[in-house]
Amino acid sequence: MPLPAAEPPQPFSLPALVREVPVLMIEHTSAVIGLGDENVLDVATGEIGVAHAGFLTMEVPVLEVDRGWFVGARWGYVGSAVPGRPSQTYPSSPEVWWRVASVGDRGVSSGAELAVILPFARDLDANDRAVLRAARVVRPADGVLLRDRGTGVRPAFDIRYASAAFVLQVRQGVDLAYSMVGDGRLDLVAHGAVFVGWRPTSDILVGGEVRDVYALTENLGDSERAAVSFAPGIRMRMGRVAPALAFEVPLSTPLGGEARAFVALQLGVTIELEARAPPDEP
Repeated sequence: MPLPAAEPPQPFSLPALVREVPVLMIEHTSAVIGLGDENVLDVATGEIGVAHAGFLTMEVPVLEVDRGWFVGARWGYVGSAVPGRPSQTYPSSPEVWWRVASVGDRGVSSGAELAVILPFARDLDANDRAVLRAARVVRPADGVLLRDRGTGVRPAFDIRYASAAFVLQVRQGVDLAYSMVGDGRLDLVAHGAVFVGWRPTSDILVGGEVRDVYALTENLGDSERAAVSFAPGIRMRMGRVAPALAFEVPLSTPLGGEARAFVALQLGVTIELEARAPPDEP
C-alpha cells in the first residue's frame, strides 16, 4: 500500500490509520478529580481524589494489498485514590483488533476496525467498584475494559483529511459489552472523537480533540449519560520515536456523575520497531 511521503504524526487518542512498520505505544494518564455524590465530597469542599491509567499497545501491519490490514492488542491498568477509600490499581481487560485502512486521493484516508474484549476475572467488593468508577471518570471510552468478567465487540469507523499544514480526523464507534456476572448484562455505549490539528512542520502536529461517550442502555439519568471532554496537545516525530503530550478537561459532567470536574495530563510515546523503507525516487 503506497503511503503519502509526508504521512502526518498520529493524533493523541485516534488511530494512525496507516502504518509502514510494527509499532509499540505506551501511554499514561494522571488526573485530579473532584468527586461526586456517590463516592464522596464536592469539589467545593477542596477535597479531591486522583486517578491514573496506563496502556501498552502493539500494532503490526499484516497485508498490503490495495489497502492496509493491521492487527493490534492492548492491555493496561487503571486505579484511583479517593478520600475514605483504599488506593488500588487493577489490570484492564485485554483488547485485540483487526483494522483495514485505505489511502485515497487528495489526502483522504478511511478505516474500519473491529475489536474484541477478552474477559478478565476480578473479585470486586464495594470499595473496589468505587475505585474503578472513579478511574472511569478519565477513561470513559474504555469503561467496557473495566468490567468484571466483561466481554464484547467494538466496531469503529474513521475518516481523515490531511494536507501539508492541516489534519482533520473523525472516529465513530459503538461498544456491545456483556458482563458475565450474576444474570449477565448487555450494554451499548456509543463513542466518538473529532481531532483538528495544524502541522508547523511535517513531523509536528499541534491540535485538539473533542471526545464524546454516551451510555445508551446503562441505568443512568439523562444528565449523566454523556461524557464530553476537550484535549489540546502536541505530538512530535523524531526518527522512530513520536512522543505526545495532551491535557484533558470535561465539557460536561463526567459519565455516571461520579465526579463533578477533573483535569488530566496524558503522556504517550509511539516507537517504530523497524526502520521505514526510504521513499521511492520520482
